[in-house]
Amino acid sequence: MEKIRYESVYILKPILTKEEINKMIERLSAVIDDKGKVIEIQNIGIKNLAYLIKGFAQGHYLIMDFEIDSDKYKDGISQIEQRIRTFEEVIKFIVIRKED
Repeated sequence: MEKIRYESVYILKPILTKEEINKMIERLSAVIDDKGKVIEIQNIGIKNLAYLIKGFAQGHYLIMDFEIDSDKYKDGISQIEQRIRTFEEVIKFIVIRKED
């Protein structure tokens, strides 16, 4: 079974505490772990945004590398994206397939 690699970038509300950020990392990892495996998480910290997103001029950036089995990837990615959209702490995100 082939593994497909992905990278996702999450922008969280800049007003979250360190504990809330850690809880979000756990929640996002759990969403991925339902369908695949988290390889690496980078906590970049707060950065200025190019434009306002949901009223925020800054955001807390997380970058996550993960993989999903090829037989689960179509439904898996859409289910992951649907679950992430329900997290009010996430103001913007993107999931990108990495090239081999």
